[in-house]
Amino acid sequence: MAAPVSIARKIPSRPRKWNGRSGTVLVSLTVRVKGAQGQALEGAIVKVEKEGVEVATKVTDKDGVVNIELPAGSYSINAKYDEWYVSKMVNLNDDGVEELSVDVFIELFGVGMSMAQFLLLAMIAIALIIAVIAILLLIIIKKKPSLPPPPPP
Repeated sequence: MAAPVSIARKIPSRPRKWNGRSGTVLVSLTVRVKGAQGQALEGAIVKVEKEGVEVATKVTDKDGVVNIELPAGSYSINAKYDEWYVSKMVNLNDDGVEELSVDVFIELFGVGMSMAQFLLLAMIAIALIIAVIAILLLIIIKKKPSLPPPPPP
């Protein structure tokens, strides 16, 4: 009796997707949008354009990530978060991850702020607190009863 024959072949870790309509291979693009401290930015709008034509638009999840399948080629990736905007050109030949950093240092009351804006806001708040304390001290001093004049000798 003959021994069974095994044929070994390399199996790709992830099969490439085929778009039957256009006859092109699709690649997976993962875009991560992060802030100035590396924090994930949920709710950023990510637009992908090819030669000035928008081909995909998605909104980032809680991890600041969107996944988009596209035919291989050159694309412009644009991310908008609040008033902040960043753009990057990429050449996609295989699945890839692209990171876009937006200059958002912190978000207060739903408004993204750069470090400079945050520091300015903190300085204004401190100045207001000092002004209120100074006004209160002046009011207290004016309301304090004055000492009676000393008796004559």
